Order: sequence, then structure tokens, then C-alpha cells
Amino acid sequence: MDESESAYLKERDARVAWAKMQGKHPLALLAWKTTSNYGASIPRWTAWILGTIMLFSLLYEVFFRVQWLQPMSNTTPTAWIPIWSGLYYAINVTSSLALVEYQPTHPIAQAIVMLNVIAGYLFLGIGIGIVGQFIKNR
Repeated sequence: MDESESAYLKERDARVAWAKMQGKHPLALLAWKTTSNYGASIPRWTAWILGTIMLFSLLYEVFFRVQWLQPMSNTTPTAWIPIWSGLYYAINVTSSLALVEYQPTHPIAQAIVMLNVIAGYLFLGIGIGIVGQFIKNR
């Protein structure tokens, strides 16, 4: 862990301790503690990826039901299996494989797919950074 990371973690822990000393429940600070600094924690990074995939899979399930995801015209798509197909679509888009048989037809669905791809690239970059830090610190 480098010096800036160490200082950040100390400040975060000090803020939580200060709120507790004042008799306040540091709910917001605990949320900050839980969600921050995942760039150095593989379990936290993995939890964010899984949470993101679950969120997008639910969105894709809704998009299919309101017909914002339509089969591509040049393929014979497999039947949409509730829950499973949304999860499959989310994993493929997040990993940027794009091995999907459905395309978003509504602008909102298209924007969500773009956000999903961007999130996937960010997670990839963070993962590479975590591995790089581990290699650097060994």
C-alpha cells in the first residue's frame, strides 16, 4: 500500500471513530468505508462487479419485457429465458464480448448498454491496477 492510500485509510477510519465518539451513528461514513478503496481490495472489487452485473441483468430483463431488446435480424435467437438471459446478456456486455443475439432498440436501453460497457472497462482497468499493485508490492 502506498503512502497516499495509507493516509486515505487513516482519515477514513478517523472520521468513523470521531462520529462514534460524538455519539452519532456514522451510517454515511460506514457506507463510505464499505464502498471506497475497492481499488486495493479484490473482495470489494469483486462485490462491485457482481452487484453491477445483477443490476444490469434486472434492467435487461425489464427491457426485454417492454420490448426494448429485440432479436437481431441476421440471427435466429434462442428463446429468452427469464432471469437467466438477462444475466447472460449483462455478463457478456460487461465483459465486452458482445456475444448477444438481442439489440437495444429504445434510446434508454441503448444508453444503459453503453453505461454497462463503460462500467466493464472501468472494472477491467481497476482489476489490472489491483494486480499491478500486488506485483509492485511483492
